[in-house]
Amino acid sequence: MTTPRALPPLDPAAFVGIATERIGRKPFVVASVSSTNDVAFDFLAGGLPEGTTVFAGGQTRGRGRKGRSWHSAPGLGLWFSTILRPTIPRENYSAITAMAAVALRQAIETATGFAPRIAWPNDLVAGPRKLGGILVEARNLDPESPAFVLGVGIDVNQTLADFAPEIRDRATSLAIELGRDVDRAGLALECLECLDVWYSRLLRGDVAHIDEELRAGAALVGQRVALEIGNQIHRGVVRSVSLREGITLLLDSGEERAFPGEQASMRLLPT
Repeated sequence: MTTPRALPPLDPAAFVGIATERIGRKPFVVASVSSTNDVAFDFLAGGLPEGTTVFAGGQTRGRGRKGRSWHSAPGLGLWFSTILRPTIPRENYSAITAMAAVALRQAIETATGFAPRIAWPNDLVAGPRKLGGILVEARNLDPESPAFVLGVGIDVNQTLADFAPEIRDRATSLAIELGRDVDRAGLALECLECLDVWYSRLLRGDVAHIDEELRAGAALVGQRVALEIGNQIHRGVVRSVSLREGITLLLDSGEERAFPGEQASMRLLPT
């Protein structure tokens, strides 16, 4: 049996004096939780302010989109959730996930020099392998005072042996891509700072800028995919992605058709 690597825990002192306007102004660091999103919802119910962020060394029941489980190797990745109370039009709610994807892509590139791609609507990828995920949730959403929890999981210092056998063929980490371990505290700080900048843009209504960066960083454009919506699967080549127009496919039938991105899941098909 392989002995787990012992890496330093995330140091709360890394966040002292953080120069953000909202995100991460009140950070918490805990050893292990069921899910950082669950803890953030407890904080939300307790009246803690926007930008309150909880980091966990590990999660026992981390989750992703559509209820999928998220493997959270203790001490090797970044797992955190942030309270958001955006005063934006309802039609811009779907831009929250895209905003986070753009911000996290920028943060990772700034901190490490490696720029992942954005797999619509909520994954960060390196080639065909998943590097990180974003989960935005709302419960009992009050239209007069909307509140969300933004959950983030980034695989940072895992080796392939650190991943569960059933996901090793489709998972990766920054350490695998770079060939070296990454300073998690430095990356965490960069994530909060970039999220703060891009969240401020969303609050100002600058959705066009978010959409532009989303399209610039989009994965799978030009690739043949299977796009699943509900119980239907559509096969074709991705022509473009856009917050407003969704995912446009050139279907195998020759028809070009746009699908709502927030309802879709895509997987790459062999060429």
